[in-house]
Amino acid sequence: MGWDAYSSAPHSKSVRGGLKYKKHREAFNQAVYNVRKNAGSVDGMLQFGGLDCSLCREMMRKAAGLSKKELNWGLAWHHDGMKPEFVKVMHMFLNWNFKYKKEDAWAYWSAKEFVRVCADNGLSIKFTY
Repeated sequence: MGWDAYSSAPHSKSVRGGLKYKKHREAFNQAVYNVRKNAGSVDGMLQFGGLDCSLCREMMRKAAGLSKKELNWGLAWHHDGMKPEFVKVMHMFLNWNFKYKKEDAWAYWSAKEFVRVCADNGLSIKFTY
């Protein structure tokens, strides 16, 4: 088990297990489309309202301007996660203008779109380690 990020978008209890609400399905599907358009591939959990790869965490950390020593991000990253209000404010202040390797573009765009969709839809973000 590694790092994961989950939005608070509810999941369906059906066998398919996708996102429960059409609004969230459409928003995350559009995010997947945007990432594929910009990077060619995408974090596989984005369509389900989450991120699965720790490289996405690194992209979020860089956008926040934190060093690797500050990876924990303090109280915002504790077990309760980030409340929707915090996500909206964080989204406004993240700086995605940094260099990344071409082969890491999928992680950059997946993280950027994930945060955008969560902020735009009033969703919280929770992390596992």
